[in-house]
Amino acid sequence: VACVAANGFVVPPLFLWPGQRLHRDTMDRSIIDGSAATVTPKGFMNGKIFIQWLIHFEKSVPQEVARPLVLVYDGFGSHYNEEIVTKAIDLKIILKK
Repeated sequence: VACVAANGFVVPPLFLWPGQRLHRDTMDRSIIDGSAATVTPKGFMNGKIFIQWLIHFEKSVPQEVARPLVLVYDGFGSHYNEEIVTKAIDLKIILKK
């Protein structure tokens, strides 16, 4: 999962791997400072992982950047539910499809 700001700031990616456990050698091949990794059964995004990514996104944006943050995203079904909206509000992120 990647995110780039209009000013060129790049949020470190979240790597999604298929499987049940994340193996250490997988992370050793994913060497990008600040990146994160997780697994899902098929390697696809789901609501739970999107919430983890929202937290990763908010932590990655320097605190000097004024909140709320605006996140323009695809609005796919796994990226939008009541729990996601609540977490976004808590993190001061405005979701825009």
